[in-house]
Amino acid sequence: MKRDMRKPRVFYLAWQVPSVTSGAMLAMHRHFIQHDDFELFVASDMPFSEPGIPSFRIDTPPLLQRLRNTRFARAVRQYEMLLRPLLLQTRLRRCAVQFQPDIIFTIPDNSWSWTAFLLAQRLRLPLVANFQDWWPRCMFNYAFNEPYPMTRYVLERRFRRTYRDSALAFCTSPGMQAFLGDHDNSHVLFPIGAPRASIVAAGPAPARTGGRFRILYAGTPHSSYGQLLRALVRELRREPALQLEIYGTAPDWPAAELAALQADGTFRGFLPFEKLVSEMQSADAFLSIMSFDARLRVMMETSFTTKILDYCLFGKPIVVWGPGYSSIVRLAEETHAMMAVTEPDGAAAARALAGLAAQPERARALGARALGLSRTCFDHETIHGIFASNLRRVAGLPAQP
Repeated sequence: MKRDMRKPRVFYLAWQVPSVTSGAMLAMHRHFIQHDDFELFVASDMPFSEPGIPSFRIDTPPLLQRLRNTRFARAVRQYEMLLRPLLLQTRLRRCAVQFQPDIIFTIPDNSWSWTAFLLAQRLRLPLVANFQDWWPRCMFNYAFNEPYPMTRYVLERRFRRTYRDSALAFCTSPGMQAFLGDHDNSHVLFPIGAPRASIVAAGPAPARTGGRFRILYAGTPHSSYGQLLRALVRELRREPALQLEIYGTAPDWPAAELAALQADGTFRGFLPFEKLVSEMQSADAFLSIMSFDARLRVMMETSFTTKILDYCLFGKPIVVWGPGYSSIVRLAEETHAMMAVTEPDGAAAARALAGLAAQPERARALGARALGLSRTCFDHETIHGIFASNLRRVAGLPAQP
């Protein structure tokens, strides 16, 4: 009998789309766009455009858009999280029916993932959920996005129901899997890093002058993470041999402070990965941050940053600054492949970075261990293989030869 080697047809419905604008979305871009293993349809209220991939933009009613800009914004946001996902739009359902998917895929969030859950039930299709962040207790850029306690209670019940009823669940870290509990078909799926070939193709690192020990941070520079970065910047003013470079979207810092950090080269703005590669190649060390805010403990225990996997590809030492219960610090301590700083004050992080700069042998050893992670548990092809093979299995298709 001829084997069915067609690609799984995936109807992707979530707030976060496959794109290169953030770590979570970048991971989906690497799985679904950079690899040609699926027939994909993307539905979201976020903009999405990729050649050859059909999509549906979920419209926001004009009245709702106007109310978002009033003092009732937070109440409106509660409606969008609790009730709007229940309204399974006719056009959205029609798109799914016409696409004839094998599976419904979602990233559990505070809105459209519940619509995906209901759509999978309505169409009697297997649901695949990729748990990347514990969104009900996430780090919100704006206060009006934060759920009220009762809203959070409902959202967390939906998260657990989605996990329980999914045909396949991916968990971004061992901490996420432990927090969600037992499941017959649950897998730890670290956020996928860049293919090694893309680093090799970028060529050798550009020459640098100046002699300062360059520490590169690429990630979220606002909210709780931003406050830690500000504290570290203040401490590093006492360390002229160290240079911190921050790459990311605009932080929520005072305008004068941000302007000064842009002027002295500390804050360098957002760069897509293909342009960031040359900066990463010439850096001396990388920094990753997890919040010490007790209100974000669940998020820190369960989330995992994509940039760690990219950092490892370059064979440079990685310093992770965060609480001992955070997923990345726990991995650093288990593997000894990264330096962990578990004190919350900027002075402790600055001392650790200065100590690393003064110990080149230790820096080289840490870099070699980080590179080892990129060839084992963080290997791009291995992670994608877990992803693709499990989607084929849930879609009822044979494994690829």
